[in-house]
Amino acid sequence: MNNRGPTNRGYQAFFFTLLTIVLASGCTSSRKGEAIAPSPAKARSILSAAYEPLQRIEGSYTLTLNSPDYRATIFGILRLQHPGRLYSKLMGPFGIKLGELTIRDDNFLLKMANGRVEEGMISEMEIEESTGLPLPGEYVMYLFDPSPRPPAREARTVQFEELTESGEWLWRVDEDGIVREILLDPELGIALSESWVDSDGHLLLTKEYQRHELVDGNLVAKRIIIDTAGRRVMNAVIEYEALKLDPEWDEDPFTLLESSQR
Repeated sequence: MNNRGPTNRGYQAFFFTLLTIVLASGCTSSRKGEAIAPSPAKARSILSAAYEPLQRIEGSYTLTLNSPDYRATIFGILRLQHPGRLYSKLMGPFGIKLGELTIRDDNFLLKMANGRVEEGMISEMEIEESTGLPLPGEYVMYLFDPSPRPPAREARTVQFEELTESGEWLWRVDEDGIVREILLDPELGIALSESWVDSDGHLLLTKEYQRHELVDGNLVAKRIIIDTAGRRVMNAVIEYEALKLDPEWDEDPFTLLESSQR
């Protein structure tokens, strides 16, 4: 029986094979890390790919509010469907029921646990007066989005640049007088932050997207930090848990009960 170890030729074949694998892996890695050509069109494509799976979501969340006047923590169950559908059950500490909020298109219904009911049109709401958010009413739903809504096609690009050190992209677009500044990571295909500035140059708010995790194969921000700079300075943190994309609902959760039906 021949018990000889590997011959020189055997070692050469082994190392040649190993080298081939290493080089092939290196080439693949290099192709994967290849820089993406920066452009507003590519940025829109990245935002659209990240936002599309979020058109219908469900999950539990914690909303922490901090302002000079008050501090509060609200726990909720959220069902959201674009465009214009939102339902949230609102609870306080220890599971105390606070109420339910339903939004359908331009209509809202808020039923409080104490029996009080408020209803009306979002477009007529004094959002800044009631919440401190210096925003048009129709922007409220976007605050819950775990990724920025892609700018409208007709939005005008004010500035676009690739940041040298980080490789991130900064895209500023004018959308109906509100300038949105969006910071993207093109390699991961996610947004890191955005800010909204009004036509007079006043900062309305900033949103940071943090704690990105895989949800149904999509990188989704599980923490959203919102800071406002309007009449009321406020910080809000939304932490999502048990988030589901494109869930199935047995019945329409966005039904509004009008005054005449109560």
